Amino acid sequence: MIAGGGLVDEYHLFVGPAVLGGGKPFLPDRARLRFELLDERRLTSGVVYLRYHTQP
Repeated sequence: MIAGGGLVDEYHLFVGPAVLGGGKPFLPDRARLRFELLDERRLTSGVVYLRYHTQP
């Protein structure tokens, strides 16, 4: 299964420094994606910004 059906070119993620005991996964369990990291920034708050491009 390909998440997004090939319609998504980029993912912009903001990852915060928190640990929680559950929740919804970002991608489906059987998703198969290849990412190329285009950019990353570390903010003073501890949040990390990640920009990925999906590869075929």
